[in-house]
Amino acid sequence: MSIRSLFLVLWMSATAAAGPTVGVVAAPPIAAAPDSGLDPDVLARLDTADREVASNLGGALDHVLVVYESDDPFSQAQRDAARPRSIELLGRIGERARAAGDLELAARAFDARWTLSGQHDPQLAQVLTVWGERDAAAAPARALYLARRARSADPDQPRAVALDDRLSHNHRVWPGRLMILAGVVALAASVVPTLRITRIQPCETLRME
Repeated sequence: MSIRSLFLVLWMSATAAAGPTVGVVAAPPIAAAPDSGLDPDVLARLDTADREVASNLGGALDHVLVVYESDDPFSQAQRDAARPRSIELLGRIGERARAAGDLELAARAFDARWTLSGQHDPQLAQVLTVWGERDAAAAPARALYLARRARSADPDQPRAVALDDRLSHNHRVWPGRLMILAGVVALAASVVPTLRITRIQPCETLRME
């Protein structure tokens, strides 16, 4: 192996070990994330969210989600490291919001957890189903969307299946189907479906994300 090749291999190894970096004009690149753990500012936000779970659920949710809503490379580099604690915090926020009767906030928290975990979420399905049942008479199209989303979160949720079936066979079926096709619009006002990892954008009709 030539000296030039050896230097190239060593440089590639060092770059891989250091993790993602951010280029700076006329200066060495800056590491986007520490070698281990979380940046102090990310850790501080999660600690703040942990404290606010007892008194300010909306603020707690915002503090958890900010790293996933941001486009900057530093936040993006922290997402994997922050995910386990974020998922745990989102679960607690959702549970407290549901116990307090705040279905919209509970749905936002559980939906964000579902997006981050990539696993079925029976708690989210339950909250969305109760929300859909509550609004079925006044807003059947929205309720149908909620039932369909609940079935995506947990295909075995029997009440979501029943609500979907009932609403799909009434005279509002076409508005309901249009709502399904326009799901981003439906959820944009308060739940979290795309977290820019894929943030759940707030929806005009739904106060969900």
